[in-house]
Amino acid sequence: MIWVLRVLLAIVIVAYATWLALPLGAALAAGQTVGQVWSGLAATGSTEALMIAAGLLATIVLYGAGGLATAAGWSWAPGLFFLGFMGDIVLRLAVAGGAVQPGTEALEIGARAEAMLRPLGVTVETTPLTLAILLAVGLAVLATGVWRGQKGAALTRVWTEPPLWA
Repeated sequence: MIWVLRVLLAIVIVAYATWLALPLGAALAAGQTVGQVWSGLAATGSTEALMIAAGLLATIVLYGAGGLATAAGWSWAPGLFFLGFMGDIVLRLAVAGGAVQPGTEALEIGARAEAMLRPLGVTVETTPLTLAILLAVGLAVLATGVWRGQKGAALTRVWTEPPLWA
C-alpha cells in the first residue's frame, strides 16, 4: 500500500519539476536552440548569472530524479528531493536579492507561482506557501522512504500495524 503513496508523491514532484522547466521547454518549442535558451538564462554573461542558470537546471534535475527515486523506493530519494528544495530556496533568494536580470521568466519562480495561484483565490503570500507545501512533500518522501538500514520497512508502517505494547 505504501507504493501508492510513493507513486502519488513522485507524480507531484515530477509535475513540479516539469512546471519549473516549462519556460525552457516553451523556448525550445518556439524554435530556439539550446545555446539561445542558455544565453537567455545567463543574459549578462557574468559568473553570477551563469551560476544561477546552472542552479535552475540542477534544481530541475534534482527534483526530477528525486521524484523517480521516490517512485522506485530508493534510499537516496529524500536526499535528492531536499537538495532540489535547497536549490529552489537559493534561486528564490537570488531573485529576491536582485541577482537576476528582470525579464528572465524561467528564473522568476515566485512570480510564476503567484501568477498561477492568484486566479485560484489564494490571498496569502505565495512564496512561503509553496515552500511550506514543498517541505511537507519532502517530509512525506522521508516518511515513505527506506533509509538508514530499515531493511525495506517504511516509516509509515506505524500507521498500518498495531504497536508492540497493544
